[in-house]
Amino acid sequence: MITNKIIREEVDELKILLSQEELNIPSFWNCIWPGLVCMIWFLLSSYLSYGINIHSAGLERMGAMIFAGAMGVFSIIIIANTRSLFLSLPDSFRRKSIFFRFLSNKCKIYGTVILLFFLCFSFCGSYVNLNAIACSIMIFFSIILTIMVMNIDLGRYQLATLTSVIESFKKNKNNLI
Repeated sequence: MITNKIIREEVDELKILLSQEELNIPSFWNCIWPGLVCMIWFLLSSYLSYGINIHSAGLERMGAMIFAGAMGVFSIIIIANTRSLFLSLPDSFRRKSIFFRFLSNKCKIYGTVILLFFLCFSFCGSYVNLNAIACSIMIFFSIILTIMVMNIDLGRYQLATLTSVIESFKKNKNNLI
């Protein structure tokens, strides 16, 4: 169980560690590859559900693929931004941090739920002959609902405080240069 004490101790440890070490600059590929996997998943799910369904019209297929592509682009941006902050922390701290391991596991669970939602709604919508626009709206609102729950859940752990520690460290380093 994560407590405020654990979070405070790790934030204090991170402050000390960052005063002695610099933040890492993660490679572009390390930040972006999970988002690309999500985009491929969205596009593949859409294609397999609407693309090969003989009952769907060409416009439905195109609409489903455009929606999947847009969801993929948003996932790339969100995931790359989050991973860049996470991977910028010293590797030694990330490995031993109870808090970051806990957050990482939670994010993996939420990500899996979102990917499964997309897959299930795509196939169900396609085979029940629900048009692509209605299915896309259902997918959009379920993913938004899941993201809202995730935001509320993860917000309980004062991630804003941790982010502000990292950002203030970056600003202090830039001012010294």
